[in-house]
Amino acid sequence: TLGKYVSPNLYLYGRSDLGCKTSQEIGFEYRFSKKLLLQGLRDEEELYHLNMKLSLEFK
Repeated sequence: TLGKYVSPNLYLYGRSDLGCKTSQEIGFEYRFSKKLLLQGLRDEEELYHLNMKLSLEFK
């Protein structure tokens, strides 16, 4: 895995498997706030995924 923050809230990364079958994945994470995160990636089967994560604390 190799990644880099290109801005304080945006992280870009790539993964590659160097085994018998070459697979690659690229993605990003964008943090809107401490509690809200958007993730996107393209997997080894060239499918696209978009996830939004919301962290809530219950007391």
